[in-house]
Amino acid sequence: EAEACELPRGQLTHIFAASSCVYAFSAVVAGIVGHVVVELSPPSAEGGHNRFAAPFNVAAPVLLLASFLCQVQWSERYGDRRTTPSASLLRSWRAIVASRTLLALGVVNSLYETSLYAFVFMWTPSLERRAAHQISHGLIFSIFMVSKMAGAQGFALLDAYG
Repeated sequence: EAEACELPRGQLTHIFAASSCVYAFSAVVAGIVGHVVVELSPPSAEGGHNRFAAPFNVAAPVLLLASFLCQVQWSERYGDRRTTPSASLLRSWRAIVASRTLLALGVVNSLYETSLYAFVFMWTPSLERRAAHQISHGLIFSIFMVSKMAGAQGFALLDAYG
């Protein structure tokens, strides 16, 4: 995409930092909205509806709207049409294996994502067992995302002055 838009290589760092910040900000908003929706939902009675499902019910139409906007606003980038997808995949694999930097980046990213998802699945039960009262999952998630946003901005500052 950067090549198609003819952006200078150095601009990618700023784009990635900005996109990470925007992503984290939207996640903060989603966490707060999720918290508000749970708080406004009536408590679940035996056999009643689950008020913790309410954020997912709000997210479904937003997901559909975002999918529609992506479909009508973004053009598809097909890459090199002179080769088959399997040949392109094989060429990518060879480039990764031939470069220690790319291979290390892939391994580190995989380990980071693995630990992140293990944390995502474990933080809720872990906090609930230790809490004396009901905890606000949406607000806690928002705090995590503010931390991510701060990290993205810290990276952008270090990159600018480093």
